[in-house]
This record gives sequence, C-alpha cells and structure tokens, in this order.
Amino acid sequence: MKALSAIDTNDQQMPVGKSYSLKEAAELLGISVSTLRNRIAAKDIASFKEGKLIKIPESEVLRRTGQTADSSLSREEIRQIIKEVMQEPEIINLLREHIKARK
Repeated sequence: MKALSAIDTNDQQMPVGKSYSLKEAAELLGISVSTLRNRIAAKDIASFKEGKLIKIPESEVLRRTGQTADSSLSREEIRQIIKEVMQEPEIINLLREHIKARK
C-alpha cells in the first residue's frame, strides 16, 4: 500500500500538500500557461497528475519565485536580515559565549 504522504509520478514522488493548477502557477510565476506546459515537458519544472489534472507543488512555485514556505520574504531578503542581525553586539557576544561553552 502506498503512503498517503506522497503521490507517485513517472520517475519521482511528489509530496501531498498545497499545489496549484497550471493557470494559478503560471500567474504566480509570471509566465503563460503554454510556457509552463513547455517547461514541464522539458522537465524544467516539477509537476504531478492528480487524476487528469496537472498540478504544480507549492514548493516548486516558491523555489522559482525565491521564497520559502514559511515566509513571503525572498532568500536575498532573508540573507540581508541575517547579515544585519549578525552585526548586533549582543548577538555576537551570545555566539561567543555559546562557542566557549561548547569547548
């Protein structure tokens, strides 16, 4: 019996979770449905079938738009925030204490 946490596709398993129709995914990605179909055919974008419908996993859309599932921030925005936080003296001192305690 197959696990309910994944759907088998031709040569991969796609996790069950939020997914988008071709029209929804195309809008989110800023491309046409026909371009999306071409990219799926070229195996450039992951997809799976849900009955007769072709679906795009949320993780694929987020990856293509530079977002994470837990945030509407892009990866670059997250990197910038981390960089700024790491400049705070309190954070630096906490990290030094933590490293010292691990030795």
